Amino acid sequence: MLGGFGNISGKMEIWDVKRHKQIFKAEIPDVTYLCWAADGEHFITGTTAPRLRVNNGFKIWHYTGSLQYEFKVEEGDELYQVALQPIPEGIFPEKEIVTEQVPGIEYATKQDSKKAYIPPSARNRPASDLSTRTQFGVYTKSSHLPPGLAMPAQPIAAAGKKKKKASRNLEDQDIEKSVKTGPQPSLNADVKPVPEILKNDVERNKRISSLNKVFP
Repeated sequence: MLGGFGNISGKMEIWDVKRHKQIFKAEIPDVTYLCWAADGEHFITGTTAPRLRVNNGFKIWHYTGSLQYEFKVEEGDELYQVALQPIPEGIFPEKEIVTEQVPGIEYATKQDSKKAYIPPSARNRPASDLSTRTQFGVYTKSSHLPPGLAMPAQPIAAAGKKKKKASRNLEDQDIEKSVKTGPQPSLNADVKPVPEILKNDVERNKRISSLNKVFP
């Protein structure tokens, strides 16, 4: 048996490892307890509290995938533990593995819906309101927010990226303009113009000022 429960969806596979053949594949959600029976043909899955407080009960399965028995507690009650009675080894003889599903019973417990989760604060609202939910889980309609806290039409992260991109474009335009114009050559060919980058060099200006004081 291969399966994932708890925070995983509850998918399960049972294989005949000798013949490398899959026998059973299904999704059994809300399983908090699983154990093989002593006969090697059946296993039990349980949904217990306090891990889960809804749909408490247990099911007994045949390894071919058929449901053999189902028990569900009354609404308002909780099931805290499920256990199989210990049986000494050797009581049940080993049987040949079969791949065809044996007869079983129908599900009595209503299976969980695949609908998207809606938080309690958003329930019992018109469907048109729920469609405005953003990827951040925030409702953008002003009717869902306190006065003065209207959400922007676009996510904040996207607006920040757009603003940063526009700033970079302006910087690129300034650099390109500076390169094209540049400092104008002097009428005196012997005197070279001082680049703008040197005029704004604070450390260099400090050193020149110090030298002027020592060598006036």
